[in-house]
Parts: sequence; structure tokens; C-alpha cells
Amino acid sequence: MTILCVLLAAVLFAGCAKTINKGTIVAKDFKPEYRVLMMLPIVISNGNGGTTTIPVPYYYHYPNRWNITISGEYEGKIVTEVYYVDQNVYDDAVVGEFISFAEVEGTTEEPYTKEKAEQ
Repeated sequence: MTILCVLLAAVLFAGCAKTINKGTIVAKDFKPEYRVLMMLPIVISNGNGGTTTIPVPYYYHYPNRWNITISGEYEGKIVTEVYYVDQNVYDDAVVGEFISFAEVEGTTEEPYTKEKAEQ
């Protein structure tokens, strides 16, 4: 069972890997800051095989986000990838130009923070 879990995790994480880290800039986008309240289900075990699910409120804060979409070749196919970058990289990026993320910092994960809401 443990081996199966490890293999499943490896497959899931492989699907999350960046496919390209350099290519032609095909789009730029700015997303303004916002905050949202979400109810996350928390499962509690009673120790006798039974469980109870309770909703717990969390605030998700998404700061100002700048992203650029690049297009490049991966394993013989043209693919696109969205990278979240800082404002300076975004301001300097020009649609149609080549960019390499070995030279600048960026991530494919949308930045946010999560905090438990006071009840």
C-alpha cells in the first residue's frame, strides 16, 4: 500500500512540473489584489471509526499579480505556460520577445496566503 501511495504521489507531482522555462512572450496580464472567505471542510475522527466534518472559515488573500504567458517547444510540441512574475519583469516584458526564466524569477503557482478567520 505504501508503494502505491508513493507512486501515485510521484505521478501527481510530475504533472505539476514546469514544461517550459523559456520561450516567446505571447501575452501579459495584471490581476488586482482581492481577498475571499472560503469554508474548508475539516474531518475529525471520533476514534471509533466515525467521523464528523465541520466547515472552518479561511481567508485567502491574493496580492497584485503580474503574469506573462510564454510559448515554446517541449518534447517536440509547442506548449504555453503562464508565469507569475514581479512588476519589474512584467514592465520590461514585450509581447513577441524571447524570455528565459534562467535569467529572471517567476513561478507557475499563483501567489496567495491563507489564514484562519476569527470565529
